[in-house]
Amino acid sequence: MSVSRGIARLRLTGGCARQASSFTIADSIMPTLRRLQNVDWVKIYYPAGQTQYPTGRRDSLPACLA
Repeated sequence: MSVSRGIARLRLTGGCARQASSFTIADSIMPTLRRLQNVDWVKIYYPAGQTQYPTGRRDSLPACLA
């Protein structure tokens, strides 16, 4: 994980699948990281490095969690 200019970037290390649940690991990660004083946005990346919105000041998830 890294934080730069208010954006926390976190790469998942295991698999990535939404499954049948409406709750994903992102639902825990995002509010937890936002509690940090220097984090305004959270970008979560698939293990291979993809996320829906890799640039810009907005939250982003990999497609498998969206």
